[in-house]
Amino acid sequence: MTETGALVLEWARPTLDAVAGFDRALTSLTGPAPSHLTIAAITTVAEFFLPTWFRALQLRLPATNLSLLCHNSADTVALIRRGGAELGFAEAGHIPDELDHRPVLRDRLVVVVAPDHPWAARTAISADELAAAPLILRERGSATRSVLHDRLTALPTPLTAIPAMELTSATAIKNAAAGGLGPAVLSALTVRSELADGGLVEVPVPGLTLERDLHVCWRRQHRFSPPARHLLEIAVPEHPAT
Repeated sequence: MTETGALVLEWARPTLDAVAGFDRALTSLTGPAPSHLTIAAITTVAEFFLPTWFRALQLRLPATNLSLLCHNSADTVALIRRGGAELGFAEAGHIPDELDHRPVLRDRLVVVVAPDHPWAARTAISADELAAAPLILRERGSATRSVLHDRLTALPTPLTAIPAMELTSATAIKNAAAGGLGPAVLSALTVRSELADGGLVEVPVPGLTLERDLHVCWRRQHRFSPPARHLLEIAVPEHPAT
């Protein structure tokens, strides 16, 4: 923010506070009006965590309407930066310093193959073998793709993954891998059922750490709406929103 912008913001604060006070006064007379919350999130968070958090939020604020925009990490962050969503859930490495953010959870990526793939009978493969094999990968800009790239290039002998195909859907990647089209790298959460029923087999890669931290982010100095504030308290209870 420029010096002029900061000055205008300071002048505007009393007016904004007065408007908020007027809104609270009206609410005390008429009851709370329906509110709307727009969230942007990567697939892992959207499919495995936000439904539970949304249920908890609606118990607190039943009149809240929710919109979920499911994107990769890069697009999620871009939405937050331009004000297209109030909160964004993305991989920490994609979040720039200009946005405020807090850790939400740690996720683990796994290499998976079809049961009849040669790797399925192996107890482990090397990072060199992984990098040498054409892989079914998420598109560039996704957290999964970025984490794999960063970990491979950080090895003592830097490596680069070879994409056999690039897909924007974790479900499409799972189906392609299960159909024998090649190894895939996905969040362990997204393949939990397939690993349990034998539709996919996890292949360990010793020496290659594929964990990632997922954060919630928002525009700096953002004034949280009540639904956003409550959702933050639900998702990150040890760091309540202020």
